[in-house]
Amino acid sequence: MKPLAWIATVGLCALTTSATTGRAAEPTAPAAWGHPADGLRLSVALVPALDPAQKDADIEVGFENVGTEDKTLNLGMLLANGHLQEPDAVRLDVTDAKGKSMTFDLCEIGAIAGRVDDYVVPLRHGSTFCFRVSSRHYLSLQSMGTIAELPAGHYTLTAHFEGKGAQLAHQNGDLAGIALMNFWKGGLDSNAVSFEVGKG
Repeated sequence: MKPLAWIATVGLCALTTSATTGRAAEPTAPAAWGHPADGLRLSVALVPALDPAQKDADIEVGFENVGTEDKTLNLGMLLANGHLQEPDAVRLDVTDAKGKSMTFDLCEIGAIAGRVDDYVVPLRHGSTFCFRVSSRHYLSLQSMGTIAELPAGHYTLTAHFEGKGAQLAHQNGDLAGIALMNFWKGGLDSNAVSFEVGKG
């Protein structure tokens, strides 16, 4: 695989909370964020893989509630009673130096068999939630390649989230009340991250 060289990347992993009830949280340094929508904002970063033997970068996505009201997000799917988590409600767009864009979807889990639940994330006001996924697991149906397989060149990465309610296909009899959850519905766009893919 060609190594990714990071030009403007930041980490997000610290959880933060606002100590003052009823006030919007202060920005979480040093992360870069997209514009807030209804008190929520989204961030994306390219970070070194947790596994030192892995040369491909990780994608780190963060959500922050900078508003004054608590929110609940549906990030995608939980499988095997939560042992496998697929936050596929977040998609990534990569734009090359010529302005051509490709959309990448999370495809970490292959065939799905058995129970599927909604990926419920409560996000109290002033709090941050983040997840990491290897760039090898974001696939473009346009190129049938992953972010880790991009050819050498300069690129810009952005993340997008579309908040949805409980999914009918994920509803199970023992958790029927999930359908009544007040999930946040709306769209979020992240900051933009520039990066280079080296040759060789």
